[in-house]
Amino acid sequence: MTKEVEVDVLVSGAGPTGLTLTLTLLRCGVPPDRVRIIDKAPTPNDQSRALGICSRVMEFFSHLGVAEEFQQHRNFTPTKAGCLYDRGNLIGELSILPSEEDTTPFDDCAFPPMCILPQFNTEEILSRAVEKAGVKIERGVELKSFKRTEDNDNCPLECTLSNGKTVTTNWLYGSDGAHSAVRKGAQPPVEFHGAAYGMHFLLADIKVNPAAPDCPAMNKVTVVMAPNRPASLFFPLGPDSGRWLAVEKWDTDTSTSTMGGSQDPSHGPQRGAETEASTYDRLLGLLSSINAPLPNLPDEPPIWVSEFKIHHRIASSYRRGRALIGGDAAHIHSPAGGQGMNTGISDAFNAGWRLALIAKGKAKSDLMDEYAEERLKVGEEILSLADSLTKGALGVRGGLSYWFTTKLMGAALALVPLSFRKRGFRVLAQLDRNYSGCSSIGPDDPSLKGKGMAPGWRVPPVGSDFASTLAFGEGGVGGMVLFVLNDQATAEEQTVLMAAAMKRIETLRSSFGDTLAYRLIVSASSSEENVQGKKTEVIVDKDGWASKVFSAPSSEGSIYFVRPDGYVGFRVAGVAAEGGTEKMKQFLGKMVVVS
Repeated sequence: MTKEVEVDVLVSGAGPTGLTLTLTLLRCGVPPDRVRIIDKAPTPNDQSRALGICSRVMEFFSHLGVAEEFQQHRNFTPTKAGCLYDRGNLIGELSILPSEEDTTPFDDCAFPPMCILPQFNTEEILSRAVEKAGVKIERGVELKSFKRTEDNDNCPLECTLSNGKTVTTNWLYGSDGAHSAVRKGAQPPVEFHGAAYGMHFLLADIKVNPAAPDCPAMNKVTVVMAPNRPASLFFPLGPDSGRWLAVEKWDTDTSTSTMGGSQDPSHGPQRGAETEASTYDRLLGLLSSINAPLPNLPDEPPIWVSEFKIHHRIASSYRRGRALIGGDAAHIHSPAGGQGMNTGISDAFNAGWRLALIAKGKAKSDLMDEYAEERLKVGEEILSLADSLTKGALGVRGGLSYWFTTKLMGAALALVPLSFRKRGFRVLAQLDRNYSGCSSIGPDDPSLKGKGMAPGWRVPPVGSDFASTLAFGEGGVGGMVLFVLNDQATAEEQTVLMAAAMKRIETLRSSFGDTLAYRLIVSASSSEENVQGKKTEVIVDKDGWASKVFSAPSSEGSIYFVRPDGYVGFRVAGVAAEGGTEKMKQFLGKMVVVS
């Protein structure tokens, strides 16, 4: 007899990835009693660990209703610039914002490229939101093993916990770190491809005196170069503390290997016998040897000291049946670029809206194959980026080469135009990460190519007073279908097209019911009588934002499907053409359960 399924999703690991997944499920309408989250640590994390929160993740936090709490936190620090030192001498500064008054360099995003907040503060905010929504985080409880309840891949899982209890769940999500029990326990085990870097890092979070004349700026990242050694970095952690990160020694041999799910990567402190004080003294000695801008430090122990090696590894798959992985369980890499935690949170948001739709009976389980494909694509891209940044930091040489490098970089920082800087910032901000080329994304209409937002790309949630409402479905809606009329149509043409669009919307609504939301966007030239009294919400594009983002080759407009995570899934030209609606219906039918 099959055991009764107790929950829809069991989340193993209550770090930023697991907490984000849980919160997304709850915001999408999954009842609190159908979600459980466990973590093997008996108490919440009190270490700063990951620091950077990128623009795209802040957009996700905005959808989840917690962005404002992040921005108001005492330690939340938008990074305004980066300073480059040649030992003790400042040689250049790279400004991130166009001016001191600006909060972002982007026209299509309300947030800076990167903000700094210690990880334990991030977890505090997310934990409060999860528990306020009705889910208690079960601490001191570890996943020990899991097995299928039937002899097939697409069946619930019975999970055994460290407290001796079992729980049967429709889905198991492993956000349980580099040593993931979910990744290793899958059948067959998921391989963890990659290798360790031959580097030994020293890290210390310390109290600083911001008023000291040579204290690093508390709203800028400081990079210190020296001949024949990797760069050292300082990150502000709030108004009166910061992190120094340095490489004590390194080896250029980083030959790749394949690590199966039954093996552990070495991913922790390498010299457990040494005291924190000894590690801290070695770090300070290293920084002093390169004349890093170290003011008189307070006469008190550091907040946190760590020494570790880093790896670059990625899982061969993010799904095995009903077991899923994300975050460090799926990918680990260098901290260069601040991409790790952000990628894990993005994994969780991508998985969360899908699992919510499945839990509510509005989507098929195949939707999680799309999660695995999309996030593996992004994971591989992020791994490559972090690897390139890491090798660049390691590649500092001495002699004439070093002199030339520092002079060139100093000049480049002073001369590089804002438009060029923005491109680099967008990479770190993850605003242009996309899913084009994935099987989950529909083929583009040939007449729309090169115009507006293409399938697989993010819809900018700023630019108009209604833009943000199009990016995240209310109450677990499976996405939004937009019928967009642009300003190429005359008022008379818009009247005819609006009537035709309303009929097409009713066709889709008869198939998909309330799983999808529908909007008709019209230009400012539309008459007021056409806009009022419609069953479907009609939005007037007063400032031309929608006409630009959702472009069309002619006055006939276009139809877009925007997913709950704010990415275009499919688009087709012509709001009145029956063929366009049928194409949209066929695409949606692969994802959403037909009523």
